[in-house]
Amino acid sequence: MDSDPENLDKQFSNRLLLRHASQNSLDESSQKHIPRSETKHKLPYRNPQHFPRAFDNLNLMRRQSQLCDVVLVADSMEVPAHKMVLASCSPYFHAMFTSFEESRQDRIVLQGIDGSALQLLIDYVYTAEVLVTEENVQVLLPAANLLQLTDVRDACCDFLQSQLHPTNCLGIRAFADIHGCLELLSIAESYVEQHFTEVVECEEFLSLTSQQVTKLISSDRLTTPSEEKVCTYITSYYLVKVLLVYFER
Repeated sequence: MDSDPENLDKQFSNRLLLRHASQNSLDESSQKHIPRSETKHKLPYRNPQHFPRAFDNLNLMRRQSQLCDVVLVADSMEVPAHKMVLASCSPYFHAMFTSFEESRQDRIVLQGIDGSALQLLIDYVYTAEVLVTEENVQVLLPAANLLQLTDVRDACCDFLQSQLHPTNCLGIRAFADIHGCLELLSIAESYVEQHFTEVVECEEFLSLTSQQVTKLISSDRLTTPSEEKVCTYITSYYLVKVLLVYFER
C-alpha cells in the first residue's frame, strides 16, 4: 500500500471527482425524464359518462319537481323545469330568462304551442330523445320552430320527407312553406313535379287554386308524357272544380 501522503491525496481527489461526475450524470439523466412525466400528467382526465349521468339526474329531479324554478303552461299542460337547463339548450328560453320579465316569473304561459308538443320538447331537452310520428309531427314541428330547437325541427322535416307520397306531397309542400322549412319545401316541390301524373289523380290536387295549378304546370321540370296529357289533366281539374261548386249549392 502506498504510504506517500502526496499520492494518497491525489487518489482521494480522483475518487471525489469520479463520484461527483457520476452524481452529475445521474442528476442529468433524472432531469431528462421529468418533462416526460410532467407532460403525461398534464393530460386531463375525462369521464364520458359524466354529462349523460348529470342529465339523467337532472331529468329525475325534474320529474320529481326537485329544485325546479319554473312551470311552463300550454293549453292545460303544466311542465315543471329548470330555467338554467332550458336556457342552455334553447336560444328562445335563453333570451326569455336573461332579457325579459319572464326571468322573474316562476309560472309562464306559452301562447301558440300545443301542450303535448311542449311536453315532448321539454323531455327532449333533458333526454336528447324524441319520437316523431304521423300523429304528432304537425304540432311538434311548429313548436320546435317556436322554441328554436332546430335539431327537432330538422328531425320532423326528415320524417316528412320520408313520408312523401303522391297523395300527401302537396300538403307537405304547403306545410313546409308555412313554417319556413326551405329544404323540405324544395324537396317536396321536386317530388310533385316528378310524380305529376300521379299527383293530379289525388284528392289534394283539387285543393289547389287556379294560380297554384298554373304555376305548377309552367315548371320546366314537370314530368309528364306530353303537353296534350297536361291539357287533359287540367281540363279534368276544372271540370271537377265546377261540378263541386255546383253540388255544394
